[in-house]
Amino acid sequence: MQRLCIAELTDYMQSAEPTVRRQVLGANRRREVRDTASQATCVTHVGNQVDALRSIHRQEFERIQLVSSNMATSRSQSFKSKRQKVRLNVATLRSILCMLLISLIGSRRINITSVDSTTNDFQEQVSLRNIETTTRVGIVCTARPQSDLQSWLDYHRAIGISHFFIVFDAVEIPLSVQQRYRRLRDVTFFTSSQTQPWGQNSDIFHLNRMQKHINAPMCGVDRVFIQQALNAEFVIKEVLSGKLGARLDWLFHIDTDELIFPLVGSQELDIGRFLGSLSKSIGRVIFPNHEAVPERLNNVDPFVDVTLFRRNHKHVGAELYTKYKNIAKRDNPRNFLGYSNGKSAARVLDDLRPVGVHKFEHIRSAGLKELTLADGVILHYGFADYSRVIGRFAHCDCPKDFTHKCKRLPFDMELAHKYDELYLLRPNNSNNNSTTNTLLEQALQRWYESRVVLNPESSEFIEKFIKLGMFTRITTPSIVIQQQRRTL
Repeated sequence: MQRLCIAELTDYMQSAEPTVRRQVLGANRRREVRDTASQATCVTHVGNQVDALRSIHRQEFERIQLVSSNMATSRSQSFKSKRQKVRLNVATLRSILCMLLISLIGSRRINITSVDSTTNDFQEQVSLRNIETTTRVGIVCTARPQSDLQSWLDYHRAIGISHFFIVFDAVEIPLSVQQRYRRLRDVTFFTSSQTQPWGQNSDIFHLNRMQKHINAPMCGVDRVFIQQALNAEFVIKEVLSGKLGARLDWLFHIDTDELIFPLVGSQELDIGRFLGSLSKSIGRVIFPNHEAVPERLNNVDPFVDVTLFRRNHKHVGAELYTKYKNIAKRDNPRNFLGYSNGKSAARVLDDLRPVGVHKFEHIRSAGLKELTLADGVILHYGFADYSRVIGRFAHCDCPKDFTHKCKRLPFDMELAHKYDELYLLRPNNSNNNSTTNTLLEQALQRWYESRVVLNPESSEFIEKFIKLGMFTRITTPSIVIQQQRRTL
C-alpha cells in the first residue's frame, strides 16, 4: 500500500480543485441521482461519484502514486521524524474527496435527508445533486420585527422555497429591519398597518367559522388567529393581482417557529419537485406536524440544536398512540404541548382562500382533492427554548373568571397559571427584592424543565419511545442550516 504525506495530498487537492469543480458540476447538470431502494449511506452516494471521478482523473491519480512511491523511497527517514503519514487506501481517499466535494458544491442547492427513525439505527444521507424545478413555492407568515429569521430563511431556501411573504406584527418597523429585508430579492414584507384595513374587504371575515372567534368577549388568542388568517388572505389577493411580480404555483402558511420537511425517510428534499410531481387533481396538501422536544433548557438556535421530536399521531397509528400517549405526555395535559392538526400548502388559483391558520380551500374548484401526507411533516419548535416560550401566555389577557372560555392551549394555560402563582401572588414587600426575583425565576425554570425538557437523565425514556415509534430523531435541518452558514 502506498503512503502519502498529508501536506503533499493537500497541495495536490488545492491544485486539482478547479478541475474537480468543473467535472462535478458538469456531471450534476447532465444527470440526476435517483432514489435507491436500499437507502444508501452518505459514503455510498458520494462514493459513486468518486468512482466516476477516478476514471476521469486517472492520470492525476497515477501521478500521485508515482510521487508517493518516490517520496517513500527517498525520504522515508525524514518523514518519520518530521511529519505524520497516512495510509492512502480507498476509504481514506473517498472520505477526503467527500469533504472536498461538499465544500465545492456548498454554494449550490444541496440535498441532505435524514431517515425518520423509529429505532436507534438512525441514518443520514447526502445526495450531491443540482435540482432544477419549474414549480414555484412560497410561504406567508406573520412575524415580530425583532425576530431573527436567518436560519428559517436559509433552510427554506435550501429546500426550494422561491419567495417569502412576511407580515410584521407592528404598525411601524425599525429602519434597520426594513433595510435588511429590502436587500433580499426573495422576500416581500408588509406591516400590520397595511394588512389591517383589509378586514373591510375580506371574503373570510364574515364567515361563520370566523365570527365565532370575533364575537366579544374575545380571547387574545382569537385576535392572533384572526389577524394571521387575514394576513394570509391579503397576501393571496396581492399575489393574484400581479402587483408583487411574484408568480407562485403553491403557497404555505406557517409560523417562524416551524420548518417544512417534505419527505421523511426519502431522498427528496426539494419541495418544488415534490409538489410539482403531484396529480393536477390535488389542490391542497396537509402536512401533519411533529413537535420538537428540547434536551436542555435554553437553545441558542432551536433549528440547529434540537433534533428530537414527538411524532404526530397520524404517523404513529391509532392503537400504538392510544396505548402510550399518557406515558409520553408525563405530567402535561396532553402529549403534544401545542397543536397537532398540521399545516397546509395549496395551489395558488384565483379562488384560493385560507381556512383559519391551518388549512386552505378553493371555493369554486370543487373537483380539487385534499391530500394528507403519510410522510412529509411540519417540524414545530414552539416549545424548544425556555427564553422564547416564557412569553407565550402574554398573547392572552383573559381575566381569571373568563378562563373557561379562554382559547389558550392547555399547556399554555398551565404555564400562565404557574407564572401568576409565582410572580403575582408573592408578598408585596418582595417586589423589588432581586434575590426573591432570582429564586422565583429558578422555580419557574425548574417547573418548565420538569414538564418539557428531556435531559440526559431521560436517555432511557427517549430510547424506549424512539424504538416504539412515538419519538424520532431528525437532524436534516441542523445539517442544512450549518452547511448554508459555511457557504455564506
